[in-house]
Amino acid sequence: MIRTIIVLAIVGYIVFSVIGIARSEDHTAYVAVARQKATLRDPDQKVIGSIGKAEIVTVLAKEDRRCFIQTPTGTTGWVHDHYLVELTQAEPIFDGMIRAKPNDPIWYAMRSLVYEQRGDNEKAIRDMSRAIELGHTDLNMLVNRGMLQAAIGKFDAAISDYNTAIRRGFTSPVVYTNRAAAFLAKKDVDRAIADFDHVIRQHPTRSSAYYQRGVAHRQKGSIDRAIADFSTAIKHDAKNIEALNARGYSWFLKGDHERAIADFSTVIKQDAGSAIAFNNRGFNRQQIGDYQGALEDYEQAILIEPEYGLAYQNKAWLLASCPVKKWRDGQTALAAAKKACELGKHQFPSDLKALAAAHAELGDFEEAIKWQQKVLAQVDAETRQAEQQMLDLYRAGKPYRFGSVD
Repeated sequence: MIRTIIVLAIVGYIVFSVIGIARSEDHTAYVAVARQKATLRDPDQKVIGSIGKAEIVTVLAKEDRRCFIQTPTGTTGWVHDHYLVELTQAEPIFDGMIRAKPNDPIWYAMRSLVYEQRGDNEKAIRDMSRAIELGHTDLNMLVNRGMLQAAIGKFDAAISDYNTAIRRGFTSPVVYTNRAAAFLAKKDVDRAIADFDHVIRQHPTRSSAYYQRGVAHRQKGSIDRAIADFSTAIKHDAKNIEALNARGYSWFLKGDHERAIADFSTVIKQDAGSAIAFNNRGFNRQQIGDYQGALEDYEQAILIEPEYGLAYQNKAWLLASCPVKKWRDGQTALAAAKKACELGKHQFPSDLKALAAAHAELGDFEEAIKWQQKVLAQVDAETRQAEQQMLDLYRAGKPYRFGSVD
């Protein structure tokens, strides 16, 4: 069955002007911290400046033991790698600076970057909070802390940080986008939409804002409004794959499978490696009776992403339950269903349902009944009646067929 995940990204500003990652021909750039004061030299070894202890720089290239770096002010030069340590390993440096100046907010803020890079959000939040308590006034800090609060599920705290940043004059759309994402996580869809409205008023051609508001409208159940927003997002950026995927899924929800197929086909033209687009196009092809096209899409999705459980599930369901006899293949369906269950660790009722259907197609109704009973134990009350009917079918010694049987 179709399953597509629409993720509304939470956007954060880095707290300081750490130079962005760049790439030379043979080296991936990385952020580093100076262990101590060091001299900066040009290619002829002429001194052109210096970096201070605990200064954050970007290493753009390496040659033997020398690093070509860029400072936050944009100055570039060479320094021996002895003087540098990667940001994730710089905690001891900032610990020392904090011991020397325990009331200077900058060092807590700098150390928070280390924790953030390591993924230790709790410690990063703690240091950001301490920096703010000590008088750090950069509003980016509030936005960044809000982002991390949201990342660990503290949405009220995140919203509070965004509110404070806005109240103090932070006008970038990032704060409204982040706050909207937090509202969506709390299922406060109307407030999320209001924030996206604000971003669109300020930036009426911003494709991502229309896409994000479309996600909110769809979450609210306003599918037509969602499609309108996704369409506007695509109008402003024809290569907005997120919006194309989202509109395709919305067409599916409306039962307009031809338009869904068209959108997923456009995604595939732009990104031939999108397993999700192949899977979703396949399921819509299945709905209109194009079983060959559906099977080809499921197999292509699996080829692209061999651990894509949903594609195995869909393949199994088609081969086990297709109303057209020529497309049924119980053994292949059983293998695909077992793989889907293995990848999903037998946690998804839809995987178990496909497994039961495959056993039924092979005439093994004892196994079909066993697995369909497990489905019944996991589904909610709304779908239990339909699953019970399928179980009754297996108990009567009959396989399941979707749609009209030939």
